[in-house]
Amino acid sequence: MRETSHHIARQDSQQPKHFRGDEQKVMKKSLSLLLAIAMVFSMFAAMASAADNELTTQQKFDVLMEAGIFEGYPPNNDPGLDREMTRAEFAKILALLTDAPSNASAATYTDVPATHWAAEYIGAVSAAGLMNGVGQNKFDPNAKVSVEMVAITVVRALGLDETTGTLTGTYSPWAEGFIIAAQQAGMPIVGPNYKANALRTVLVDNAYTLWVLGSVEVSKVEVVDANNIKVTFKNGDAEEVVDVALETALVPNQATNVTVKYQGVDFVVSVNLEQAAFEANATGAKLVEVKFNKAVDDTKAKFTIKKGSADVAVAKTTFAADKKSAVIELSSKLTAGDYVVSATGVETEALTDSFTAENERIETLAFNSDKLALANQEGTRVSVTFKITNQYGEDITSAFGGQVNFSTSKGSINNSNGRVTLTAPGTSTYVINEPVLVSGIHQSTGKTLSATLTVGPQAIVDTITVKELYHPEGKTISAGANFGEFVLLIDAVDQYGNKVGAAEVNRDVFINVTNPQIFQIATTAIDNQGKDRNSVGVRLAAPIGNTAFEGTNTVRFMTKLTAKTTNFEVVVNKGTALQSVSLEQPANTVAAGDETTRIPFTAVDGLGNPITKFADLRDKVTLSASNDTGTEKKAVLKEDLATKNAYIEWQVPAVQGSYSITAVTTGTFQPSSLIITVAAPATPTTVDGTKDITLNTVATAATTDFVFSPSKVVVKDQYGRDFKLNDDKFFDEGFRLEFVTNANPEVAIGTIDSEGDTVTVQVAGENTVDFKIKLVSGTGANLVVHNSKDVSVSTVANSNLRNYQVKDTGKLYNATTHAKDVKVVATDINGREVEIPSSQYTVNTPDQLVFANGKISVAPNAVTFAPGETEKTYNFTVVFNVNNVSSITKSVVVTNVAPQIQKVVFKDNLGNGGLKGEGNVVTGPAANVTVAKIMDAFRFVDQYGHEYDPATIAAATTVSVTKVTGAEVGTTNPGPATQVTLTNVQANAQIEVSFVYNNFTINLTVKAN
Repeated sequence: MRETSHHIARQDSQQPKHFRGDEQKVMKKSLSLLLAIAMVFSMFAAMASAADNELTTQQKFDVLMEAGIFEGYPPNNDPGLDREMTRAEFAKILALLTDAPSNASAATYTDVPATHWAAEYIGAVSAAGLMNGVGQNKFDPNAKVSVEMVAITVVRALGLDETTGTLTGTYSPWAEGFIIAAQQAGMPIVGPNYKANALRTVLVDNAYTLWVLGSVEVSKVEVVDANNIKVTFKNGDAEEVVDVALETALVPNQATNVTVKYQGVDFVVSVNLEQAAFEANATGAKLVEVKFNKAVDDTKAKFTIKKGSADVAVAKTTFAADKKSAVIELSSKLTAGDYVVSATGVETEALTDSFTAENERIETLAFNSDKLALANQEGTRVSVTFKITNQYGEDITSAFGGQVNFSTSKGSINNSNGRVTLTAPGTSTYVINEPVLVSGIHQSTGKTLSATLTVGPQAIVDTITVKELYHPEGKTISAGANFGEFVLLIDAVDQYGNKVGAAEVNRDVFINVTNPQIFQIATTAIDNQGKDRNSVGVRLAAPIGNTAFEGTNTVRFMTKLTAKTTNFEVVVNKGTALQSVSLEQPANTVAAGDETTRIPFTAVDGLGNPITKFADLRDKVTLSASNDTGTEKKAVLKEDLATKNAYIEWQVPAVQGSYSITAVTTGTFQPSSLIITVAAPATPTTVDGTKDITLNTVATAATTDFVFSPSKVVVKDQYGRDFKLNDDKFFDEGFRLEFVTNANPEVAIGTIDSEGDTVTVQVAGENTVDFKIKLVSGTGANLVVHNSKDVSVSTVANSNLRNYQVKDTGKLYNATTHAKDVKVVATDINGREVEIPSSQYTVNTPDQLVFANGKISVAPNAVTFAPGETEKTYNFTVVFNVNNVSSITKSVVVTNVAPQIQKVVFKDNLGNGGLKGEGNVVTGPAANVTVAKIMDAFRFVDQYGHEYDPATIAAATTVSVTKVTGAEVGTTNPGPATQVTLTNVQANAQIEVSFVYNNFTINLTVKAN
């Protein structure tokens, strides 16, 4: 028998525990059983966690056998789960299970001799009060154990009492209370025949449950929300947290019993979803503290404060670490009256509390020292500082100090910034240890201070205390940061306890840093720093060489006369500063004469996070290329106007070969180099198809024209890239597009041999025309047909269409200027999408919407929004005037969210006497280069897809010409687009210019030819 001991503690109630983590354990688990359970669970850990699994009886038997509590039957350790068990066998199991001390002498039954194999176990359980005899001083060791006998023993082992309740089935009257108590405790005592002999299955299940209930305790129950709780189980020194999703939501402020399964055993815990509440009180002139009765989610909690019907502006909210309280900082001081604080995001409904505030008042006035320090060597002036506090204990000297009138027993007096300076009369002086009476009164409140102060030696800075590293926007310092934005706020105090200013710090204190390669420090202190501009501050400075190293840098302050030193460590992490840039090969072939290409790259910060925005990379990467010429850089970091991301644009050489590009980060000096192979110049090789043209439509007339221009045809070069169909590279090089029928012989339809040409393919009635677009160069004997592409255009009858639908319009901005196209489509018998002409339908709109010229918009002054409301939904109906097509109702969202420019699109106006915009470059004849025509080469586009007419926004657009060669700029620069002028523009002139509209900036290079 094991030598371990077992402790039995009687429980006074069968109610679920309200766990606090301090309940006494009923049993103490032996190491062998811990190992046994771990072994069994490890066998199926891959299937589920121990907290979720329901062990089989066989697995429970394996645990108990491994622990030496159960034994199998020979010859193969058969668990014999379908066998019955004798009282002697059960006594042994119970003694081993509960660590009851071996006690053969306690087996005083007449039918249990000392030589009986189970005498020590029978004596142990008898002495422990777990089992009794059957009467007449007999134990009846060979009798079978019934289910109700098992119930009695487990109730005794758990230290429980009999209880009352409802029980059905067959049982002995004396066993009823024990059976109910066992079942309420979660023991697997199952009827209906409780008098029946218990199989080993019952004994194993109850033995295992008894052990776990006595060995594992619930140390903590946490209510996450109405549908989830966390239960912490403690097993010796080990703890495990089980997440429990509740089938029924908890009712606030109502105790609920929840059954949680752990290690195959049901534990019943009582939980209570406490309804959140808070108290609000004024704790400062601009501070309100809210205290919750429990922790809340600070990411969701939002506060608003009202005084009467007026909103009170909140500047900042700071939660405590335990999330049970928060301090709300107001933008202005509290005034006398009642305030109501509302908290949303905590409960389903807003929580409120009120408090009564009073006007800020002066509570105390006091001198900071009993000494008047000599202010100069001549002894003609002495000074002392004073402090005023309000009812909250806040220092309000800076606000009210100037309102205190002082008088003195000797000399004249000056009060400035909380410092009183006395000047001796005439030619007299102040001498050391001389007593001087100084009194002050705040006239409007009558508050006074008065003291006889003793003249002392001249004040010097005695101690420096660093309060914090301050940034006006709350930024965290990191390598590569703009260090000049960070200020160390300090308190400097003289030997008399008076605070002194920047002038005294600069006179009396040495300031330096231990590692100037992380950052440097300004050697001059400055006044009026910090949020309230009432502190002395010392600014940080960029590191030597503008490096970007992480590490700890110590700022040292040492007083010159007393040699007192104050050290303040500043930890600079890699953080979000640029760490490195890795150049990558372009996705497509780069060919000589390509003009420009984008070089992919990956930029990462010190934490390995990608940096993509141009604003975060500007001036932090130095680029160079082997084809640079003098100061002209061929590789340039630019901004994608649509995404605000950065990209590297490289001017491709006109000669094929190998070229290098290098990027170096300015802070860490990490280099990245790339060798790019520039292939032979591109040449057009194939017609790939068409774009931006509807090839299938409804026949609405005798003939239908399909008009093709160069922009509607896709041509690929030998590298599989799109080839631009412009005069310079395509048509002037002898290439053209010929449109011919598919008939044999071919019949010419038309030819495109310049940028302005078009070809019209005509379809009669309801029909399909098949034709070829041929890529051709040369003539006569030198004629070369490089490639051709089969194309079909068709017109269909309405009778052959189905699946009519109205395309989504997207959100409508609440202004008549922001109209959206209404596009109606259907599919033909071949599954092709066909656009329905507007002549075949009408659009019925509510009063809030207008449909005109194929577009839908908001009617003037027709839609209003309630406070806080940003969207409204309206329906319009498309009614068809063709047979058997049902009307379609479509919804559209109207929003009042203000437009924000998100990108620009470029335009080609060369054919209209203007300029051509493409990829931040505007080109055209010198005679056409004016601010208006440059602006007409692109369009600002907002989030609703609306393109802004340059003429209507010119006066609101700021133009700045930053660099000009071969032209002259007028006297207004920068200025509105209507006032900035360009004159005397020469051929080959180049102008760098920016346009800013609605906080969006586009930088352009204008090249005149």
